[in-house]
Order: sequence, then C-alpha cells, then structure tokens
Amino acid sequence: MQFIFLIGLIIGTATIYRQTSYALNEGLRLKSDQTVLIATACSTALPDRIRALPGVPAAACAQDSGLNFGNSNGGWRLDNG
Repeated sequence: MQFIFLIGLIIGTATIYRQTSYALNEGLRLKSDQTVLIATACSTALPDRIRALPGVPAAACAQDSGLNFGNSNGGWRLDNG
C-alpha cells in the first residue's frame, strides 16, 4: 500500500512540476526576444503612436498585474541606450 502511495506522489509531483513550468515559460506565448515592456499609465494614445512606428507589427496596453510584472522596481535599458 505504501508503494502505491509513493508512486501516486511521484506522478503527482511530476505533473505539478510540468504544469508550473508550462505556465511560467510557455503559457504566455510571448516572443520575449522582440517584446518591450514600458511601465506607464495605460492610455490609447501610446499604443496608437507605437503602432505608427515603422517595423512595429503590434502594440497593446495592459495593467501590470496582467503579466505579473507589478512587483518589479527596476528599470529597463536597451543596449544602445
């Protein structure tokens, strides 16, 4: 009986690990290499102006809690300034 319980715990642990890994890495389905996050007030003017830039396929505006970035206090800087 203990062996069956142990097998169940191992399978449950593996399932939870895989689901957590998926949710943290693949669940958002964002191309993070070409994504820029700007911490500012959400208004319609900013995404409209960004969409007007050449080479920008899409722009969106969301609250910081939607992407779970609400607790970050650091700034972001591009390599070229």
